Amino acid sequence: RLYREGDRGYTSVSNDFIDHYMPSANGEFVKLYLYLLRCLSAGQDALSVSTLADRFSNTEKDICRALRYWEKEGLLSMTAALPAASA
Repeated sequence: RLYREGDRGYTSVSNDFIDHYMPSANGEFVKLYLYLLRCLSAGQDALSVSTLADRFSNTEKDICRALRYWEKEGLLSMTAALPAASA
């Protein structure tokens, strides 16, 4: 069992991901996917490319490339947030 003292949660990763997707994916793409799983399991579903780029010290272009990769693999789908209407 891998955990740190005081951890309060965990993120479940499917064996299918580990066996079929992870071996052929870029390591940076895998890190992003795992982080996205963690965010979704914690109920955080509104993430920005900019925030992800800062979190992983990558460019926004790198993050978009990773997101497109996982979308192409069928493991996620993306929607763009519309700008808020001005009052």
